[in-house]
Amino acid sequence: MSANDPSAAKPEGAVPGQDWPVFQMMDPEMIRDKPAFFRSLQSQSPFWWVELPSGPQLDVPKHWLVPMRYQDIRDAHLNPDLHASPAAEHETRNPNDKSVWRRYDAQMQTADPPVHTRRRKLFAKAFTMRRIEKLRPTLEALTETQLGLLETKGADGSTVDLMAYAWSLPIRLICELLGVPDEHLGPFDAWEERTRVHKGGQMGFDDLAEQIVVNLQQLIDEKRADPKDDLLSELIQVQDAEDGRLSEHELISISLSLLVSGHEPTVDLIGNGLAALLSHPEQRDEVRDDPSLLGPAIEEALRFDGAQFVTNPRFAVADTKIGVAEVRKGTVVVLPLGVGNHDPEKFDNGDQFDIHRNTSGHLAFGHGIHHCLGAALARMVGEVCIGRFLERFPQAHLAVPVRELRHVPGPLSRTLIELPAVLVRERSATS
Repeated sequence: MSANDPSAAKPEGAVPGQDWPVFQMMDPEMIRDKPAFFRSLQSQSPFWWVELPSGPQLDVPKHWLVPMRYQDIRDAHLNPDLHASPAAEHETRNPNDKSVWRRYDAQMQTADPPVHTRRRKLFAKAFTMRRIEKLRPTLEALTETQLGLLETKGADGSTVDLMAYAWSLPIRLICELLGVPDEHLGPFDAWEERTRVHKGGQMGFDDLAEQIVVNLQQLIDEKRADPKDDLLSELIQVQDAEDGRLSEHELISISLSLLVSGHEPTVDLIGNGLAALLSHPEQRDEVRDDPSLLGPAIEEALRFDGAQFVTNPRFAVADTKIGVAEVRKGTVVVLPLGVGNHDPEKFDNGDQFDIHRNTSGHLAFGHGIHHCLGAALARMVGEVCIGRFLERFPQAHLAVPVRELRHVPGPLSRTLIELPAVLVRERSATS
């Protein structure tokens, strides 16, 4: 990592007297061990600047401010001067813009009030706990099928990759939630496959995104004429006296958001949760023998190694403050949830996995108005997929030391490349 170089130009937005150090976004040490890298930064300074790689950039500053302490990260989520979008949103779209990802820009994660408030209110009317609970039988059936396949592969003590199990469930559950019929599943399955084999770099998803948008447009037309008992039908019909209905552009964007934002993070919860429990066999056994501990174990897995390590950037629309830091208008701020969740001032021995700790206030799903609406669904998936796995394979353990597990390189997520495990026969514990 690199500290401030006195001969280098100061980051745009730097305030005199607050010379926070600088690190590189793709520092090799961060790629090798992201948690350890950020813990080291956290111990040195409450704020850092991250320098973006050279080359063509968005129309934003090259240096972004990163708070490193739990309270500052939490408070920044609530700061009304830090917006999710760098500019005011407009409902009128440029008809000449044919980019498929333009169909994704009416989501909630990158919107601010009042646009965000309207979309979230309408979405919440349809995405209810009743809707989530209706998915449980499907999730249970999918889980049992995949556990059966795992058992066949690992019955003789062979090593199996548990990430194949983690990847097999979320995309089908999202399709079930939206009401995607079997004849429309092709592009969604292809999306899952391409995401699963992706190991960093350019994914080239434009072609699949275009196919999915075409599918969604067809489904919206069909469900508008003949509604079913699914989320997409309900989103089409939901309305409010003041806020009206969701437009087709918003329907497609929200559906794509469920696919992009709800798919891989759920995979990460299953994979990282299993990795944490299998590398702590005493706690694995406690959860297996006492189902009341499964919920706390999921919360600790979310805190300990949550899927969304860093949030979308925030943009200062006015001079403001985050803790002791003066933040100038135009500054881009990055909020590292995974760093806040290991802050020793909030969580004692936060680098230790402990299913008995008080995880209240963890930031795995963000905070404030952009708190993840899919948190309840993610928790249900984690509890079913991890709980049923431990019931089926009570002696499962990692096939390699946990320190040898590798994650997909990058600054944002915590996706395991592989999770080698043995389902039978007790071996010496790995660590």
